[in-house]
Amino acid sequence: MSNNATTGINTGIPKYRSPAHNWEMIDAEPVVNSTFLTEDGEEKRETWPCNFVTDEDQASQLVAYHIWDSRELAPITLVCMPRLRAYRPGECLHLDLPELGLDTTAIILRRELDPATMKVKLELMGETSAKHAYCLGLTGTAPPTPAIGQTAQERDELAAAANGDPNGFVETLIRTSNQGPVSITATHDEITVGDHDREYADKSVAVTGAVIDQDDEGDPLIPSTKYFLYYDDEDRAGGAVSWKVTTDFYDANQSPAAPYRHASGYIFTDSVGGGGTGGGGSTPPGTGGGEYKP
Repeated sequence: MSNNATTGINTGIPKYRSPAHNWEMIDAEPVVNSTFLTEDGEEKRETWPCNFVTDEDQASQLVAYHIWDSRELAPITLVCMPRLRAYRPGECLHLDLPELGLDTTAIILRRELDPATMKVKLELMGETSAKHAYCLGLTGTAPPTPAIGQTAQERDELAAAANGDPNGFVETLIRTSNQGPVSITATHDEITVGDHDREYADKSVAVTGAVIDQDDEGDPLIPSTKYFLYYDDEDRAGGAVSWKVTTDFYDANQSPAAPYRHASGYIFTDSVGGGGTGGGGSTPPGTGGGEYKP
């Protein structure tokens, strides 16, 4: 396994087939990754032909990817047990191997099967998700160079900070998170939510349930009323979070005023003297932070 920074390039010359030049292959403006250029201390240039590309911007984006892929952690070679033989080239896995300093997503490039032992050898390349916005021209600052011992979350948070959006990455992780199976029950004046897991794109945390007997305004719960459950957890640490309920769907969901809000389902309180109600799940359309309030 190695970091390709010593062999990677920092400048690429896209060649594309130009309609304005009789479909000849011509050079576009150089694509320079300033982060890599600064790290290298010198220009490392390569010309990259995009034979079937007729758009200059697309050619530049493809060369930006070529530059970035030359810096990903690669090759990562792992010999795995037979249970991983179903994975194919092109699939993305998360590697959590502290002994190798790896906590990263990676793309399978090729695999080999040993017919005697049925073990599978996988060759992979690191995959930094923050590079896509940069390569497609959506941001103006390159993400940091991948390094052994750096987690996928750290890389993407550094990238978000470099692009002037230090909190946006965390908000996205919350908004796209999933709530594991959870028991939610209610009497006429109490709501009980059980322990469960919250699944983020980069990790899973255990969340402790609670008994709730008042709404987020501090008022007693009302019988036969629909309540939405939520909590705020900026650090995504889980544990004994501060559970709240509200009758307002939007207040229970993520918004600019509540960027770290976790939507966590809904339930109707029972009528007085009833036998209790059950509920669960998360409020649609998503299972994480929900949608911003319009």
